[in-house]
Amino acid sequence: MNELQLFQARGPAAEQGFRTILTGTVHPPYDRFIPAPGHGLGFNDLKVIEARELMRRIAGEPAHLIEFATGLRIERTVHAMARSHETRGWVDID
Repeated sequence: MNELQLFQARGPAAEQGFRTILTGTVHPPYDRFIPAPGHGLGFNDLKVIEARELMRRIAGEPAHLIEFATGLRIERTVHAMARSHETRGWVDID
């Protein structure tokens, strides 16, 4: 957690591939909880972030919440990734 693996296939060949990004103080809203890059973020921290976004939405402010349809697309994508791994091939996203 708090470590992202980013793959890029653009730019000079020597710079293509995976790179590790440690989340930290430059990644809001996590910057309120993480004192240094790659530091652990706990379940309670995530719940505070979620509650803040929900309260912003209730107050009529812009918020980063996932709508049901978007969440369903994400879930289908995750399951397709698992099927692709199991079959070692391409699969359709339902």
